[in-house]
Amino acid sequence: YLDLDAWQKVAETWSGGSGAALAGPGGMGYAPTTVALRAKELVTSGRHLHEVVVGLTRGVAVDDATWRANLDATEFNGYAEYRPPGGARAATEGAGRLHARLSRLSLPKSEADAVSSLLEQASPASVPALDIVIDDFELRGKRLGRVEIEAQNREAEAGETAREWRLSKFRLVTPEAQLNASGRWSAATPGAAARRRATMDFKLDIADGGALLARLGQGEVVRGAKGQPAGQVRWLGSPL
Repeated sequence: YLDLDAWQKVAETWSGGSGAALAGPGGMGYAPTTVALRAKELVTSGRHLHEVVVGLTRGVAVDDATWRANLDATEFNGYAEYRPPGGARAATEGAGRLHARLSRLSLPKSEADAVSSLLEQASPASVPALDIVIDDFELRGKRLGRVEIEAQNREAEAGETAREWRLSKFRLVTPEAQLNASGRWSAATPGAAARRRATMDFKLDIADGGALLARLGQGEVVRGAKGQPAGQVRWLGSPL
């Protein structure tokens, strides 16, 4: 059993609450360059992972602070890289960049709700740029097929006052349908109780609407059906 959240609190006491003692410029010499981990249970950001096997390496060059990881657990399997923010990429990667290629990822309802709650308390500027492909994605007990996500954390445009998290590509592919979407997550308008606003433009190509509804847990309410609904949705809250 390993609780990374507890160790993060220790790191924050070294860095005056910033949490950067192990990874920041002043403390990089204390951070390992290679980590091999095997745990029956791992706690990170409040999430409990099981049967975890992880291999981590960090770039040792002055201009390469990228963490690279081979990951395997009951909940996921694959490869990921995290590049901290800084340098010429700061304008589009204000919170760093996460690159991942996963064969599978499962987010049960309790953990999806926990992630959503964390995002509710965060700002768009704190979410990293993403380049993620998941071959088999399960969310809240529903198998959603292949997922492709590309997003950038961008500086505010003219007339805006805060960074925004821009979703340039969001694609879900199942045998029954394919969803293509793009959108953004930005600061809420005044009077919205400080909640962030998400916007998404979408197009859904349906090959078998009945089978799609069954996949989403609606039962056999329709047989067959094809179509291409499209539009825009907006809501207060996190992208998830």
